[in-house]
Amino acid sequence: MSELSRGLTRVGLDPGRSDAANLKELWKLYEDKEDQLMRMKKSFKETEEYQRKEMKGVESYIENIRKVSQERDAITEELEAENEALKDEVKQLREELNGRKQEIKEILKQDHLVNELKALKEELQEKAMKHKIQEENLKQEYKRQISELEGELEKSVKDCKEKEKKNKDLDGEVKKLKLSLVMEKRRKKKDSERIGDGDSLKGSLHSDSSESKIPVPKVGKDLNALRQGLLKSSEGTTNLDRKVRF
Repeated sequence: MSELSRGLTRVGLDPGRSDAANLKELWKLYEDKEDQLMRMKKSFKETEEYQRKEMKGVESYIENIRKVSQERDAITEELEAENEALKDEVKQLREELNGRKQEIKEILKQDHLVNELKALKEELQEKAMKHKIQEENLKQEYKRQISELEGELEKSVKDCKEKEKKNKDLDGEVKKLKLSLVMEKRRKKKDSERIGDGDSLKGSLHSDSSESKIPVPKVGKDLNALRQGLLKSSEGTTNLDRKVRF
């Protein structure tokens, strides 16, 4: 019983209470733990599902990269094979030409063989021209692709520089407007102090009006104009800050 009492005390139960009350409390604790376990299982499943989706996306991305690499390798191999084939064909044609030259030297005395030699030369020139055109087309295509990529890269760099410049210009405008606002506040403070001094001077002048009349400067209109300018500057600064945030 002592061990049971200590066990009940560890879980927050009173050994002096009735068994039914302790059993009810134990059942409540069990249900709470069961709910916690279910929530943890649910959270674990959600985390596992999220990780599975993430891994699936990563695998798909890797698969796309692998396919692109395979396509690139296949195109490279195909171009290399075509280039080797062209080299072999040119080499074979040269060998054939050399062999025919030897044959032609032996039978140059016959006039009808001169025409055959000319035809063979023209055929060789035509084939060589075709191969040259194909090589030039391939070179032009490579140059065009490289030029397009360089143009896109240059445009991207230019856009980035323009955006950086705009951001710097906006920062400069914000600093200028903030400085203008501070100057306006200082000017307003000085005008307020000047108004206070003017009111004191005006009271003194009214008391001594029988001796001399000095015109008091009208600062009300100037103060209102200053307040309106300050409000406009504040609104402009706020709008610019909002634009910069966006």
